[in-house]
Amino acid sequence: MKNIIFFLCSIVISFSITKAQNKNYLDGITKSYITVNNISSCFWNNGVSDYDEKEIEIIELLEDDTLITHTLRRGAACTYPMGSNKQVVFSSGLLWGATIEDENYIGGKKVLVGGTHYGSNLQPGKIISPQNSENPSLKKNRIFRVRPDYKTANLLQDSLVENITINEIRKQYAEDWYNWPATDGAPFQDINKNGIYEPEIDIPGIENSAQTIWYVANDLDSSKLNIFGSEPLGVELQTTIWALDTIVYNIEAVKNTIFRKYILINKSTNHFKDMYFSLFVDLDIGNAKDDFVGCDSTLGLGFAYNGNLSDSIYSPLSPPAIGFDILQGPIAKGIYNEDKNKNGVDDGNEFAIFKNRKIGPGYYNQNMTSFYFSLYPIGQGRGDLGDILFLRLYNTFHGRISSTGSPFVSPITGKETKFMLSGNPLLKSGWVDGYLHPPSERFMYLSSGPFEMTHGDTQEVVIAQIVAGSFGNVDAITSVSLLKYYDKQIQTIYNYAKYDDITSLQKQIIMKDFNLSQNYPNPFNPTTIINYNIPLSRGARGVLKNNLPAFGVVTLKIYNILGKEITTLVNETKPSGTFEVNFDASNLPSGVYYYQLKTESFVQTKKMILLK
Repeated sequence: MKNIIFFLCSIVISFSITKAQNKNYLDGITKSYITVNNISSCFWNNGVSDYDEKEIEIIELLEDDTLITHTLRRGAACTYPMGSNKQVVFSSGLLWGATIEDENYIGGKKVLVGGTHYGSNLQPGKIISPQNSENPSLKKNRIFRVRPDYKTANLLQDSLVENITINEIRKQYAEDWYNWPATDGAPFQDINKNGIYEPEIDIPGIENSAQTIWYVANDLDSSKLNIFGSEPLGVELQTTIWALDTIVYNIEAVKNTIFRKYILINKSTNHFKDMYFSLFVDLDIGNAKDDFVGCDSTLGLGFAYNGNLSDSIYSPLSPPAIGFDILQGPIAKGIYNEDKNKNGVDDGNEFAIFKNRKIGPGYYNQNMTSFYFSLYPIGQGRGDLGDILFLRLYNTFHGRISSTGSPFVSPITGKETKFMLSGNPLLKSGWVDGYLHPPSERFMYLSSGPFEMTHGDTQEVVIAQIVAGSFGNVDAITSVSLLKYYDKQIQTIYNYAKYDDITSLQKQIIMKDFNLSQNYPNPFNPTTIINYNIPLSRGARGVLKNNLPAFGVVTLKIYNILGKEITTLVNETKPSGTFEVNFDASNLPSGVYYYQLKTESFVQTKKMILLK
């Protein structure tokens, strides 16, 4: 008789954050959660992201009718919308690779790879010397999380996600606030500007964030080498994860974004050459078996969306799109008469950003330099890899075929490319997913490089994790367009915030003049999205944080080509900010229509085309 496996209905959380942070667990490995906007996700201090461990009891019926019980630990953690228990990512992690000089290898170069795939070759704690690291089980090496309003906030969502009481949650926030590891590199707002973290005065975490997570890890544990088959590089990783305050940033995109900052320090005695970062993501948008992926190299964005218009898990909601954008890539030395990051500035005159400071001229931040997708994660389910997994990963970092190192060739243009699936899914133009493979499991790698790191060098990369859609009539394909719109807003926000200039940011995003954007998609059938911006009212300029004043009554109406009013989409008092409206024209014939934004002092009209 064929074996049958039964999954018990009840799922037991294997451990809570409080318990995990106050005792040794798996050599000091602990976890924490982002819970303050439309996305909830879990992060571990060994580099694993978007993954939670839950104990699921499994009863297996053997051929002799014997019942045996197993405990399986696994579970996707990146949930959207918040509280829906619907996931968009199963797991993700940062990888890196480089070459070092070694005369025993062909060409005198040896390839080293580290970081987090499914497993991790990282352990908690700092590197003390090139061969020694801190004890990972020290309490100071746990994962930390803070939020400025923890004393008064309603922490119900934290309690639901973590399955512990609100009092336990509040106690943990207080402990992390008063023991914030600023001396190890954790960021904080130095209120009195004395360079010392003082919990009664200063504010731990990223400025204007609603929640910040921080941990430090390293790759010196030689027992974890079997994950990649590579020797350790001797890298210390400091990771900051945060969600911005949606009162400060009254922008829809912010509510759907988690930020990650990775700081890598070369604490080995080697000189790393031809080095790359790469973000690995296992996508599971609802049902894991029906996904597509793609990239937009101009935005530095890798994304995933549902291969079908509906999803069995997300139904009756439409499945969203999720993307990862390299907002700030590693620093590279610029060469005159080149523009490798394609921002219109000669690299010889360019300035890079590092820790909110300008570096240059003659340096620039690299964008995403390659995008690789696979129907299976590199090395998973392949018995022929042996100890060469790290070589396959290193090939993907370069945007090459993992098994051979040869360039990819676009099946559409016949030309070599480092960006797989860089077409437009909405227009079905270029190389888009589905051309060669039906919807199924998808895995992607976003990489940036090359660059060099000598002993003691530090590099910094910032990544935005953005989700869009799953509301109204925004379907699986349209959600990709909405995702790209969000991504542009997030990039602008980050570009200003990294200069510590919140005033300029607000003028650019929130306090700019009235603006009615072109609907997208356009032409459309039958739904489209309209975005508009409302500035701060006169006399209120400079009010940047709480209680942004309302501007007044705002109307947004649709008219046909003869000027007859069709419908009113908005007719209410609106605060300052950027807003979006979904327009459903299912009951209208094809043709040209107009939409008009109107206030007491502003009127703007734009044209759109319904094409059925």
